[in-house]
Amino acid sequence: MPKVLRQGMDEMIQFEKKMEDVKTRVYTYDKAVERLLVGNQSLTEESAKILLERGLVEVEGGVVFSRDFRINLKNVVRISLEQSLELQSRIEASVLVVLAESGFEKTFAKADQKKFTSALLQAYRDRHDTVVKVPGDHHVHLNNPEAVASLVSEFLQNKALSASTGSGNVHSPKL
Repeated sequence: MPKVLRQGMDEMIQFEKKMEDVKTRVYTYDKAVERLLVGNQSLTEESAKILLERGLVEVEGGVVFSRDFRINLKNVVRISLEQSLELQSRIEASVLVVLAESGFEKTFAKADQKKFTSALLQAYRDRHDTVVKVPGDHHVHLNNPEAVASLVSEFLQNKALSASTGSGNVHSPKL
């Protein structure tokens, strides 16, 4: 844990020093699309354009990225599996978890991370929430929305709407 915290803090300090000297880079729209595709090779061009609808800001001479690039730094906020399960147990709504076969679990390939995610997913199943896998990667919802749209629609119609009318499976809080 101290090593992770140290790395995250060091990265933040380096990032902030670097950003003091860096001018915001202005791109043409096409160059912004190209940059996003180079950095996210699982995106299709159409998906990149969808993300850039909210990810670019027009400025004099072109566009700039509006996202905060600190998202790429080491996450120094860590909670234990027990804390995660406790927070999860307090969710009162029905939950739909859609996993891409080549997404989340492939990204977190370390044994301790797999143990963590497996326990969280099993807890959702134990609560009778919906956990499904679909073919695709992290961007399956953008690149192949048909793979998830019917799952989301069915969940909303059968779980979310029935819960709001009082006839569905609503979890009681565990205090």
